[in-house]
Amino acid sequence: MQIGFSQHDITPHANAFGAFRLSGVKRHSGVHDPLFAHALALRQDQQTCLLISLDVVAIPQAEADEAKARIARATGIEPAAILIAATHTHNGPETLNEEEDPRIRVWPAIHQALAAAATEAVGRLADGHVHWATRDLPIATNRYQHRLGQGENTIDPQLDVLVFEGVNREHLGVLYHYAAHPTCAMAAEYRISGDYCALADRIIEERSGGFSMFLNGACGDINLEVGERTFARAEERA
Repeated sequence: MQIGFSQHDITPHANAFGAFRLSGVKRHSGVHDPLFAHALALRQDQQTCLLISLDVVAIPQAEADEAKARIARATGIEPAAILIAATHTHNGPETLNEEEDPRIRVWPAIHQALAAAATEAVGRLADGHVHWATRDLPIATNRYQHRLGQGENTIDPQLDVLVFEGVNREHLGVLYHYAAHPTCAMAAEYRISGDYCALADRIIEERSGGFSMFLNGACGDINLEVGERTFARAEERA
């Protein structure tokens, strides 16, 4: 298999509108950790796909379709072979325009970052190997059942990991998948953050080298916290 990776910074500026749902504060006070558009290109037998992870709360269908069309024009990859997923951090830019404020215009810059990351990832395709592993990690809580105080703790505990190596077995990076809301630091100090998954990326990159990329799972009502939301809690869960 051939493997290529790239990432581009999409961190909004302080005082920009944030995805602080159910909060009276709507603007970022600063940056705790940067946000990225991650792009992983995989090619085998002349077939290429792109996996893209975006540090935002959600992606409207129209924006996903436009991003796929732009990337398809730039890379020649069919839109059906491009996956774009939000990590679902609530400490990122307001991508849904729920405030209906004309000053909220984050998508032009995000589209540029997406296209650039995807194009670079495809341009960096090189021969390599892929390894896969999984384990149960039952650290999440079903907040709905917790609030009602009844029923089992219904979660998806499975952590899936793909590890990528070069032809000489040198470490290239990691793609991992887990189902849990990035709300450990939701609205903490109203600062920009990718929450536990972005902090986990940083830890993995520091310890292993290479890249780290996260894909969220079915995380509705699934939290890694049910109490105080702080950056210390996000770091602990990462």
